[in-house]
Amino acid sequence: MRRKALLIAAFSFLLMAAAVYGAGVFYFQEHFFPGTEINSYRCGFMTWQDAEKLLRREAHAYALAVDTMNDGREAIYAEDIGLNYVSDGSVEKFLKSQDVYRWFLYLNDPPSLTIDHALSFDRKLLDEKINTLSCMLPENTVYPVDAGIVEKNGNYVVTQEVIGTALDREKVTQVIGDAVLNGYPQVDLEERGCYIRPRAYHDDPYMEANCALMNQIKDVYITYDFADRKEVVDWERVQRWLTEDENSFLELDETAVRAFVTDLAAEYDSVGTNRSFVTYSGRTIEVGGGDFGWVIDQEAETAALMGDILNAEIKVREPIYVGGQENRTSHDIGSTYLEVDLTAQRLVYYREGKPVVDTPIVAGAPTDATRTPTGVFAIQNKQSPAILQKDGMGASVDFWMTFEGDIGFHDSLWRQEFGGDTYLFDGTIGCIHVPYDAMASIYEMADIGTPVVLYE
Repeated sequence: MRRKALLIAAFSFLLMAAAVYGAGVFYFQEHFFPGTEINSYRCGFMTWQDAEKLLRREAHAYALAVDTMNDGREAIYAEDIGLNYVSDGSVEKFLKSQDVYRWFLYLNDPPSLTIDHALSFDRKLLDEKINTLSCMLPENTVYPVDAGIVEKNGNYVVTQEVIGTALDREKVTQVIGDAVLNGYPQVDLEERGCYIRPRAYHDDPYMEANCALMNQIKDVYITYDFADRKEVVDWERVQRWLTEDENSFLELDETAVRAFVTDLAAEYDSVGTNRSFVTYSGRTIEVGGGDFGWVIDQEAETAALMGDILNAEIKVREPIYVGGQENRTSHDIGSTYLEVDLTAQRLVYYREGKPVVDTPIVAGAPTDATRTPTGVFAIQNKQSPAILQKDGMGASVDFWMTFEGDIGFHDSLWRQEFGGDTYLFDGTIGCIHVPYDAMASIYEMADIGTPVVLYE
């Protein structure tokens, strides 16, 4: 009897379990499993129609808490922006996707559904509502101010930044709009990066370093003295040569310093430039070409100038030259020079402004291969006596002064005629033949480096 009773009880339990299982299969074909959440709302045991009614009702009751700086909070309500639930069929599909034959397995692990952008609102109303938020009103807005470096009592100091309360209107609209569409109950504008922040803070690592550099070089005052002209490199100019690297640290821009030196060379280098020259006859002419003058060594000068700036030098500076003359004035030929009129075949030697030798000469024959060069040169070398290997085919002379390679002045005892048109039919192959006595006087008085002006 006892065994029979147990069998009957077990059979009855199985029948009841089957009935419950079958009822569950039937019921959950039209209802959500217990504990089901849709967009965080509990929709267990609801039909999909009831669930959508809940979502619609909750949308109309929606409120978004907008947290602002300094523990501020404001609210945006559904009616402010015309908020509505928009059905796209996702809720019904979610219900139909339930595995009703395994409904009992979901009792302790209910499913959930998140419908992105299940809500819609009037963007014009949202813009109008955002405009009325207290945090957006102009009277409540303080714009940020960057930390900076300013002059105070003759030195540079770092100023404190102002954080401010100004909001990025476009970012606020985006963040609040996304929160509404996703049904979030709260959004923090500060956490979401909606506030306009200073671009520089007083404790940024580069700020103190930049201030120190500026204080280090602010007293720089370098004067380039070109006798009758000057160029000054001072703090006003140097400030324009400071640039920021990729980490915002200030550095002296070598490119800018080099550009200054290049401009300096273009303005003051004198080799090959056109010079205004007054001839022995009182004519004013332009003489160009030649190697007389000076040329700034731009690479060396750039490096030296940068060093002087970083050391805040106060000094008169002479550029580093590749080579050149002593006279740095705009009239660098000076008052002691040799003047050669190749057309008139005449040489005049001026010493301290006075003509001390005035003589006829014979210059190069007027052909491309033998023409005496024009321009402004300088005496390069003196030799007495000398053997000429080019002009005269090994001729011996007592006085020899070069000014352009192996072209120069020398005596020529073998020649009887000077001046006139002799050079046209009996000219040299480039050198200038000078009567013996005149050449002896010039050789004695002229120094290496004396300018030589040749023109036609």
